Amino acid sequence: MLKSVRMIAILAVSGASIAQTPTFSAEQRADGERQIISAGKMLSDSLRDTATAKFRNVTLFKTVGRDSKEHVSFCGEVNSKNGYGGMSGFQKFTTVGTMLIVGQSSFISAEVVCSDATPRVHDARDYTPELRKAFDANAGG
Repeated sequence: MLKSVRMIAILAVSGASIAQTPTFSAEQRADGERQIISAGKMLSDSLRDTATAKFRNVTLFKTVGRDSKEHVSFCGEVNSKNGYGGMSGFQKFTTVGTMLIVGQSSFISAEVVCSDATPRVHDARDYTPELRKAFDANAGG
């Protein structure tokens, strides 16, 4: 069962080779920023030591889904202290719906979602400050 769930998740994030618009509309940017703010709040609730959290490479991208529509998502990297007191190393993260994915979860890998293997259009802007602001506001920092 787990393998079939993994396969479905991988198929869901792989886009068809339909032409994409080369830029992001204001609505697509706003949708991506909402996802990033939500991820910042989820990360502050899930990290063991919020004071040590470091973020980088938070970017938006869009793909064309099986429904032939453009879908906006994001990826970033997080590093913070682990249970042993050492830094865990930067791990990719993203969200799928209302679920935060950091590294490898039980059914999908942020590495797979964030890989450049899927045809996509990237936004050149770094959204790390927006994520940090939402993270700090929720973490009380």
